[in-house]
Amino acid sequence: HQLLGGIFTRIKCILLLAALFITLVSTSVSIASEDISSLVKHVMPGVVLITTYDSSGNELSQGSGFIVSNEGDVITCYHVMRGFSKAIVTTSDDKKFEVMNVIALNKSDDLARISLSADNYNFPNLSVNTTIPEVGQEIIVIGGPLGLDKTVSQGIVSAIRNNTIQITAPISPGSSGGPVFNMNGE
Repeated sequence: HQLLGGIFTRIKCILLLAALFITLVSTSVSIASEDISSLVKHVMPGVVLITTYDSSGNELSQGSGFIVSNEGDVITCYHVMRGFSKAIVTTSDDKKFEVMNVIALNKSDDLARISLSADNYNFPNLSVNTTIPEVGQEIIVIGGPLGLDKTVSQGIVSAIRNNTIQITAPISPGSSGGPVFNMNGE
């Protein structure tokens, strides 16, 4: 009888510890989800959808980008802007701006910096982190796969090879040029 009592006490203790562990895990998952939701709300205004057109007005490509200045400078991929005659940038609040100027193109690194045509409009801009991330660091990606803007993916930095940062978050067609954020929103 005493042996059974000791076993039941141990089982109660194990169940209590398991319940405490599950509570702690679910709380940390909830906190992490809230952190990601807050981060997305904070950075989303700086993420844009880019649609390019040829000289006949036919759509060439769609991609994503992010605003890096209050004047409306946007970073995206070179291949998103390749061969365009006209480009329209749609902000997260559905405002549309025409690309006024291509500031820089870098084909080998697949980068482009463009500026938008907007008088007296104060663009929300994102801060760019210039430090190399840590392998295993959490990241989120925001883009517009297949024109479905404001799509969020989560992952980690899986490797750093030379000047390339490899990530696990999926980037589908249409998300090219979209920002990859660390958990500080950079």
